[in-house]
Amino acid sequence: MTPPLRRRTQTRLGRIALPFIMCGLAGRSFGAAPPSPPTGPVTNLEVTTEPPGLATRGASPPAGLHPRAGATLVLNSLSEAARLDLAHALERLAASLGRRRNPLFVPLDDGVERDEVERLLSELGPAFAAAGALSVGRWTSSEGDLTVQGASRCRPGATCFPLGAAPAQSQLEGRARFLAWPVGFAVVVWTPDARRTSRIAASVRASRAKDSRIALVVTAAELHSLRGSPAVAEITRGATNVLRAGGDHNEALAPLLTSIADAASTSDEASWLKLPRGAVLIVPRLGALATADAFVREARALLDRADGKVDVEWLLSPRPR
Repeated sequence: MTPPLRRRTQTRLGRIALPFIMCGLAGRSFGAAPPSPPTGPVTNLEVTTEPPGLATRGASPPAGLHPRAGATLVLNSLSEAARLDLAHALERLAASLGRRRNPLFVPLDDGVERDEVERLLSELGPAFAAAGALSVGRWTSSEGDLTVQGASRCRPGATCFPLGAAPAQSQLEGRARFLAWPVGFAVVVWTPDARRTSRIAASVRASRAKDSRIALVVTAAELHSLRGSPAVAEITRGATNVLRAGGDHNEALAPLLTSIADAASTSDEASWLKLPRGAVLIVPRLGALATADAFVREARALLDRADGKVDVEWLLSPRPR
């Protein structure tokens, strides 16, 4: 197959597969890796609107969403090197806070602890924001006039917008995508060799720069369970030790630490979303939504270098790649 023909074939396959990317929203699951892009019910963002007079301002997320959700997704999105860095940072912070609890200790400067806390918040905050939003599966505007959720088909009276690479065609679609930004602005790629999927995800994680626009990188399996490694036990133990040493006094850091400490025993945080085996989900930072083109370019560059430039199908993207 000549290169131009091959590219046309891949593009055609991508268009065919695109509407079917998240057919798990209809409760379907996948077994063995399929030989071609998976098919299934069409997936949309389903929008329900309320007249302004009936809208409830300040609408809250659906019942059942834990306020500290997201640690499993965040830890799965870290490279092994980043996991070790986090474990060591938590160990240092716990030791420093522990010394301060000694009545004979006279603190001269709290700058070291403050810097460590701020660094943790800076590095983990965007990932937790994306993970928490992804965990919801149903999003309501602050005015209460608009609710968005993933759906395989539209219910009577509801409006649906298909997930795809085309820009929003209306203000309503733009609002819907923004509310559901972890999927409305995400990149999803797929390969029939599920064994390569883990290597692709690991490569993208390890290659991200400090100022990356990417918040989360998870495989289909990692959406629903914690990926184990020696560093995970150190991280959860370190978070627990920081909390015991007084880290729970920091209102910004405490919820993150509690979520991390409980990660090993946390149930499925994104049960509403089922991706086909062999898929990798790449979610942008909230602050990168205004530069979706740059986010797609970054994802493409990292994927091109992943696992020996293995060919992948792009099933979802907020912009043409």
